[in-house]
Amino acid sequence: MRRALIFLAACTQAPTLQTLSDTNVPFTAAKVDVQRFPATCGLVDPDYSTDDLLQLTISGPADELNQADAVRVVRAAEVLARAGDATARAQLARSSADRAFARRGEAALALARLGDRRALTWVNDGMASVDPEDRGRALAVLGRFASGAPVELAAIAERAADREPALRVRMIAEAALLGP
Repeated sequence: MRRALIFLAACTQAPTLQTLSDTNVPFTAAKVDVQRFPATCGLVDPDYSTDDLLQLTISGPADELNQADAVRVVRAAEVLARAGDATARAQLARSSADRAFARRGEAALALARLGDRRALTWVNDGMASVDPEDRGRALAVLGRFASGAPVELAAIAERAADREPALRVRMIAEAALLGP
């Protein structure tokens, strides 16, 4: 995680100035937050002044892995893993295995899109889910590895194609049987 704090002016209401040793390290900003500390104290929303303090917090993409929103975490981890970040790939594997993680299926599917066979460890849980979206994701993971999936996983996909009540999930099962 890389962050840069940039202070552009001074004010009596401003926080203590903090600098980071790596502020000159180049990185691609994913988010820029600006907070204003007016130089004029005691007024609600005073006019802007050249004496105001502006604090810019520039966050890099790795900060997205620390969000509370599980969807954002999975999407950011997949993007970072595609760029070669082994830590992000490992986080996807941990997330897909963590029963407390809200988006296990999405993490497993992201791993599958990266060609990581650890995605297959979630498939049985996904197929046992009452949520048809989870069953569909489990079958989509199988479809990514159809040529090398264990026989029992292929049997699950075949069974789901025949017995699954949700039409969308049956269609995903049929696609999984066709392979990548």
